[in-house]
Amino acid sequence: MPRATACKNWGGVTDNSVDLIVTDPPYEHVMGGMKSKKFNKGTWDSESYMNKKMSQFRHDDIFQFLDFVIPKMKKVNMFIFCSKLQLAHYFDYINKHKKLKFDLLIWDKSNDNGKYRMKSSKFYAQDIEYVIRLYESGVSLRKVWNNEMTKADSSYYMKRQNYKQPTGLHESMKPVELLEKYIEVSSNENDIVLDPFMGSGSTGVAALNLGRKFIGIELDDKYFDIAKNRLEETKRRLVA
Repeated sequence: MPRATACKNWGGVTDNSVDLIVTDPPYEHVMGGMKSKKFNKGTWDSESYMNKKMSQFRHDDIFQFLDFVIPKMKKVNMFIFCSKLQLAHYFDYINKHKKLKFDLLIWDKSNDNGKYRMKSSKFYAQDIEYVIRLYESGVSLRKVWNNEMTKADSSYYMKRQNYKQPTGLHESMKPVELLEKYIEVSSNENDIVLDPFMGSGSTGVAALNLGRKFIGIELDDKYFDIAKNRLEETKRRLVA
């Protein structure tokens, strides 16, 4: 039976116990929303959850986060969604910790029915998000076979992945299909996957779908309940 644990704190996570972290911490972002009423919607809205409640995750926050979670891992093996303003902070951390290696991945949202079309000629459209993959020596990607089981499925190894952004449960939801690709190519069945910023629980759903064990941590009561319900529904579906 698939195992998932939803937590409000770190009590259930011991050192050297986690095989993979896939997570979406708060971004460092420009506050205040869009001035244009036409585009002042969703995360652009100055009254949105992101602008009103989510903390800014800056340089020192990122350093403290990584210093805390890396000892929880058997080996460093992480996928971290981030904004462009945070890239320099992650690179600074990597430069200060020579054992770490990285890849910069792209989640391409440009096929999302024009949602991410140009909003202004003053800046580029928000049609991509960045994902930092952190790992160390001895951690490599698994071979995921194609349907004919004759060679590796090349779609898993592309740095740019194109998926529509889901909506309905969280303003910054990530596609379960994208998370499944990251999890499948970087972990094995029964491995422990951790998401310290669980949100609505998409990483947990993806992990359970692939036969992994999951631990998720979320402080916000609303999203904790949403994630817990999604994980329970996923477990019931998988054992039906």
